[in-house]
Amino acid sequence: MELNDINEHGLVLLGCGKMGSAMLQGWLAQGLAPTSVYILDPKPSAWVQSLHDDAGLHLNTPLPAAPSVCVLAVKPQMMGDA
Repeated sequence: MELNDINEHGLVLLGCGKMGSAMLQGWLAQGLAPTSVYILDPKPSAWVQSLHDDAGLHLNTPLPAAPSVCVLAVKPQMMGDA
């Protein structure tokens, strides 16, 4: 998948704890635009909150209709809550 496609259509990250944050950090370093990232997380970290406040990342907002990627990054025991 091309980065331009993801930047255009969005990446949805369901859960952004340690695992989700590590993946997101790598994607951002590779050129993923924060404005194309949609995160659903009930307790976002200060880092994720700062990306929302300062860089335009979407946090707990309505999701795009047809994102390029949807990543489930929650612990197995939390699946029922996700």
